[in-house]
Amino acid sequence: MTEMTGARRSAILLLSLDEDSAAEVFKYLPNQDVQAIGTEMARLS
Repeated sequence: MTEMTGARRSAILLLSLDEDSAAEVFKYLPNQDVQAIGTEMARLS
């Protein structure tokens, strides 16, 4: 079994939150992380 990346784990967590809470978390992340997590969120959706 392959291990999940941090971006994928973060995407799963953020998708489980309501929109306002996820937006609050994104405010504190560097742009590079936001892009990586956003990509993973799109793949999961």
